[in-house]
Amino acid sequence: MVVYEWSTRLMGGSIRAFSFARHLPEHGWDVLVITATPPQEWPPPWPGVRVVHIRSREREFGGGISVESDSRLDANPRWLRALGAVKGLLPLERQLVWYGPFLAGAAPVCREAGVAAVLTVVAPNVLMPLGHRLASRLKVPHFIDLRDDFADRHRVESISRSYQRLLNAYGHRYLRRARGVSVVSPVTAGRLRDRGIAARLVMNGYVEDHFADVPWEARPVPAEGPLRVVHLGWLGDFRSIESVTEAIAQMTDEEASQIEIEQVGLVDPRQAELLAECRATTRVAPQVPHREAVRIMQRADVLLAIPGDSVPAALTGKLFE
Repeated sequence: MVVYEWSTRLMGGSIRAFSFARHLPEHGWDVLVITATPPQEWPPPWPGVRVVHIRSREREFGGGISVESDSRLDANPRWLRALGAVKGLLPLERQLVWYGPFLAGAAPVCREAGVAAVLTVVAPNVLMPLGHRLASRLKVPHFIDLRDDFADRHRVESISRSYQRLLNAYGHRYLRRARGVSVVSPVTAGRLRDRGIAARLVMNGYVEDHFADVPWEARPVPAEGPLRVVHLGWLGDFRSIESVTEAIAQMTDEEASQIEIEQVGLVDPRQAELLAECRATTRVAPQVPHREAVRIMQRADVLLAIPGDSVPAALTGKLFE
């Protein structure tokens, strides 16, 4: 299993891969996970699952998905900053720097382990050619689990038409070459079906043992005190809280004072401005491990789930929890 993020810190990109790896041994498979994530971020080991770290310089670069307090833009090397203008035209992802170390390190480890199939968990999209190249070297079938639909990239990032067209071209090429494809969203499954690419729909769910101590019946919301509204996860411009802050703006001062909004996770700059200007009390906290996120959910009066604006294939995992 090729997974760039195998991290308890960045759960959005990891939790689906965790579930695949954890349950595959129940179906007769031994799992070898190859990841760019260093061991200090790994979850506890599971029977039948072995994890190997191959270092990627990209994880030491600045920028990317980060909260303002953790931004390290000055850590980007000069050559990467110079490619900034090109990135808007061509589908170049920073994780390309993993290509050489990955192929050099993964092939011998896989041969020694007797790997019978390669499963690549995407994103980043560059993992598709990496996984295909590894499977070709090993002469084994290649499977792709597509987590984020690359055809929606222009909806969440300012890119050129050439970028999106080239990304679609190479993405569909590797999906067609794969022995099997699984996707998260029925929208993506239908889109690929229209292009003649068969895809198995495996929707996200929730990790059952994380909720083992959670009662099925929700506690009543207390009548006294402010109403605690909690949003967990990435608050981005494609998943904006603006509709909530606009609604609060229509309230009286007394009504607005009875609402507290707590954001736990990544926040884009525009969303931070909306929270700062909101008439209700707002709090922002950094990312937390998933089990802690579940405890925060339990303490909330209201859980907020925001569908991806203009991104039909973006189904928030919060709905399942």
